[in-house]
Amino acid sequence: MLDLKHPRPIALTPPGVVRNTAVSPDGTRVAVLGADGALRVYHADGQGTANAMTTQGRLAPVLWASGDRVLVQHIGAYTQIPTSLS
Repeated sequence: MLDLKHPRPIALTPPGVVRNTAVSPDGTRVAVLGADGALRVYHADGQGTANAMTTQGRLAPVLWASGDRVLVQHIGAYTQIPTSLS
């Protein structure tokens, strides 16, 4: 993330963690699919620890809707077209 008032990048996640992302409507949180297949929520200011979300299967964030609802996509084999959205 880059704060336009202070143009120094802020690391939101450890290196090599992010595959897919969705930013909360208020810009304070980011949902990511980690390299290990876990869905986590990080604070956008780079502070605090990530909150892991319990899921069944690999789910990648697509869009953070209003409130605390995140649209996710099931990550399966490339032959699974279309994939399911929840």
